Amino acid sequence: MCITTTTPRDEILERSQNYKRELRFDLTAEEYLTSTRMRCETLEYERKREPLVPADPYEITPAQLTMNPYNSLVLNSPNMFIADIDKGDPRFSPFATVADEEEILESLNSLGDFDAEFEREEPIRDASWRLYGTHSGYRLICTSRPIGQEEMWYARKLLRFFRADPRYIDLCEKQKCFRARLTPKPWRGQELCNSVCYLIEECGDEVHPAIAEQLRLHDELTIFSSDGLA
Repeated sequence: MCITTTTPRDEILERSQNYKRELRFDLTAEEYLTSTRMRCETLEYERKREPLVPADPYEITPAQLTMNPYNSLVLNSPNMFIADIDKGDPRFSPFATVADEEEILESLNSLGDFDAEFEREEPIRDASWRLYGTHSGYRLICTSRPIGQEEMWYARKLLRFFRADPRYIDLCEKQKCFRARLTPKPWRGQELCNSVCYLIEECGDEVHPAIAEQLRLHDELTIFSSDGLA
């Protein structure tokens, strides 16, 4: 007898199918309209509305889960610092800022220099971090220091210190939140058999209670298989 166990990850991926946007022809309006199977609230992002997807059984408040325009799940966090860093040669890509993960690790080791510029009760050099590899670069998450909306000025400087994608930095400041795609881009692979990222290194093991569930959601949805990154 085969017994299948449904995991929290499975629950969200199955539920998310109801929030994918589909192009349908509306007979009344006589035009094609974008809609979801499930009526839902939306979150504004870049002057567009993204469907809000219930994240239970993960308790990620105040973060929110949305479905982006190409139907990938996205974590929107107002307090978990996430840096999106592109890899490559800046001579060939205007968004590439680092050559490899060693440059990011060097920045982590140099956070004392960053602290010297800012007087804070909890120096960021003492924080814990997780560095992930992605399809086109890296994702860096601070696991032990929540950085809230009122500190976006500080977050912006920290993102620049790590040489994050300039577009990403601007959007973080405008939206007052950090974003991380959790499921693959449709043109890169099937979302049930491809991972979005893989863990490269943990610098410290502290996880703050305020972001613990967000981090669990992130890791359980993004680090899934060895079939390739999407």
